[in-house]
Amino acid sequence: MKNIPFLKHQELLVEVSDNNPVDFFRMLLTDECLQQVCDETNRYAEHIFLSNAGATHSRIFDWKILTPEELLVFLGLVLHMGHISLPRIEDYWKKKDPLFANAIFSTFMGRNRFMVIMRCLHFSNNPEEGEQVPEDRIYKIRPMINFFNKRMEEVYYPDRNLTLDESIVLHRGRLNFRQYLKNKKT
Repeated sequence: MKNIPFLKHQELLVEVSDNNPVDFFRMLLTDECLQQVCDETNRYAEHIFLSNAGATHSRIFDWKILTPEELLVFLGLVLHMGHISLPRIEDYWKKKDPLFANAIFSTFMGRNRFMVIMRCLHFSNNPEEGEQVPEDRIYKIRPMINFFNKRMEEVYYPDRNLTLDESIVLHRGRLNFRQYLKNKKT
């Protein structure tokens, strides 16, 4: 284990005007980060568009360049979906009953636009055909991990005593480096 000397006291290294949660969110998710995600998403959408020559009914043919402002709206809707649990993504736009209606979703973004952004969301450039696939198993999100690690060093100096909380979530996906802990309670 790496020995890290703690030379300063715990503090936030940047000024935050209010205690508004949006200010803290934007402190971590900078314009540079949003622009990088938009660039990679637009590049991948172009790749899908060019490879879908035969499917004229695909939503990808309605692609418009993703902007950082629209990406923020998209992320806001995704976070809001975490509070409202519906069985399918389309249900957030389809419910007409006033008791279950979620007008906020259709007010800020259309369903088709949301779905096509979800399909094209990308964080790093894919290797070209014939190129070696990186051995790093999380190479597709590695730029975001590196960005957040660097950003945390810029905005916060931690205390010597840190607590890391590990959440246990049922996962049935394909992940080679997950661990099975037989005696751990979930």
